[in-house]
Amino acid sequence: MVYARASLVDQRVDVDRSVAWDATWATGQELAVSRLVSEVGSTLDGRRKEFLDMLRDLALLTVLVQTATGLAGLVSRT
Repeated sequence: MVYARASLVDQRVDVDRSVAWDATWATGQELAVSRLVSEVGSTLDGRRKEFLDMLRDLALLTVLVQTATGLAGLVSRT
């Protein structure tokens, strides 16, 4: 799964671009990408439904972490 979020609606294009780039990178590294997910909205209200659903998905084994400054790393469940 590739997940990206932004806090402002006018950042939607950036989020979509980020999801596409991350998916391309992941498949190039031979990582399976089962789903593309993006969210736009504040995190202050705790309503990050897609993100919380992702954390609950026990079949999800690897998470690609990207920050505003670039790729931060991979986290794997074992």
